[in-house]
Amino acid sequence: MKILKAPLWIIPAILFVLTLTTSSQAQLSVGLRGGVNFAHFGSGDPVLNYKPKTAPGFASLFHYAVSPSFSFQVEPGYAQWSAQIAETQTAPNYIREYAYSIFLNYAEVPVLFQYKPNFGKLQAIFSLGPEARFLAKPMKAKTKIIQYYNGQVTDQLDRTDRYTGDFGVRKFDIGLMAGIGIAYPAGPFKIIAEGRYHYGFTDIYGNLTGSSSSVYIRGISAHAGLLYPIGK
Repeated sequence: MKILKAPLWIIPAILFVLTLTTSSQAQLSVGLRGGVNFAHFGSGDPVLNYKPKTAPGFASLFHYAVSPSFSFQVEPGYAQWSAQIAETQTAPNYIREYAYSIFLNYAEVPVLFQYKPNFGKLQAIFSLGPEARFLAKPMKAKTKIIQYYNGQVTDQLDRTDRYTGDFGVRKFDIGLMAGIGIAYPAGPFKIIAEGRYHYGFTDIYGNLTGSSSSVYIRGISAHAGLLYPIGK
């Protein structure tokens, strides 16, 4: 874990030096982005075969261009990561449908280094950097079970639980994010769209006594937003 964490902070250090040496070209922009997350919750346990659920995310953007092609972007915001385990069991005259969904709500802070080559008016975006997330609400889990016999519902359960304290997941996670996207000028604004992959390093179940499972915040996201320059 220590080996992974150390390099994450090299990128902001390099960008800070670049900022000092290229201040004459620096351009500050602010903006907003919104999008959706699709978590697969990286797990080595075949029993915990999580399938992605669509979940929202949004952030404020603080974009600092240190040169025409290189920039530094901080994105404080919110993101929900959600996934589901679902199965259907069948037997003669019998069907059991089971679905277990978890919802994790985080305050997130990606710190990104961006390379942005131009292709006419279109600008490509390549992003890489660390992201920290802090649990904003207790983990929520929904369990839904329906049993049928001869086509008739014989039993069902629809329950929501919230897990805190010793039963909850870790409150802090750190990971690495890589993305690719495009930007296009529209008057004073710049329209941006980007797809990203998120790789969490923290076993969010690792604090649970007796837990034999390892689960990580991992998945993809898609975003769109606007940037507006506010000064040089």
